[in-house]
Amino acid sequence: MSMSQQVSLFEQYSDKLTEAEQGNLGNSLFAIVSGSNDIPSFISYFFKQRKNRDEFADLLLSKLTEHITRLYNHGARKFIVFDIPPLGCSPFFRHVAKLLPPLSDDKGCLEFLNFVVEPYSIAFRTSLTELAEKLDEATIIQVNDHDLVMNFIENGEAYGFINTTWACCGSGDFHTYPGCGKTNPPDLYCSDPNSYMFWDGGRGTEKLYSLISEQIWSGNTSFVYPFNLSTLLSAETCLNTNDASTLSEM
Repeated sequence: MSMSQQVSLFEQYSDKLTEAEQGNLGNSLFAIVSGSNDIPSFISYFFKQRKNRDEFADLLLSKLTEHITRLYNHGARKFIVFDIPPLGCSPFFRHVAKLLPPLSDDKGCLEFLNFVVEPYSIAFRTSLTELAEKLDEATIIQVNDHDLVMNFIENGEAYGFINTTWACCGSGDFHTYPGCGKTNPPDLYCSDPNSYMFWDGGRGTEKLYSLISEQIWSGNTSFVYPFNLSTLLSAETCLNTNDASTLSEM
């Protein structure tokens, strides 16, 4: 289901809520993860539209800001939005890069795919910062998933990973062919998933997502901007406490 369809379903749902229920939407946190499935389609987009990667990034970001605005118009006020990670460094695309050496970079990643992601990641912060300024009372926390994941890949040992390139589940080259669940036996996976960064060809392990969650909660502005989630909740708690104190004094 596309992001646009998901937003449409939310709009239909929110229209059915009572006024009190709709008020609760402003206190909810809306997490948005999008774009990763769109990047591989750039090749067909390029040949059909004859547009370059910068124009493609602009298209994806315009759709993202449109979706956030639609959610905002139906009561959402707090958002946490994820950038696109370096897809070319996932096990599946490392496998592709190995089969096609001219497309591989010095890290063994599929260079072309990361090349397409780059302009999106560069413009990501500016686009969402400008949007937050336009939407009254909206808070948009941006997760720099691109640099965050690349940091784990390049400094894996510091985070307890012994393997940041192969999948835990699967067999063959990079454990991606046959992939996870397609092996014989189907439950073929590594003995210690927490030592691997990737569970299968494109998805992280529980350990990886736990580390990302820690950054979202208490990370610095290099990875979570303009502030982390704990800062947002502390500010909300302080505001509510002050409101309660004011009421008690009246």
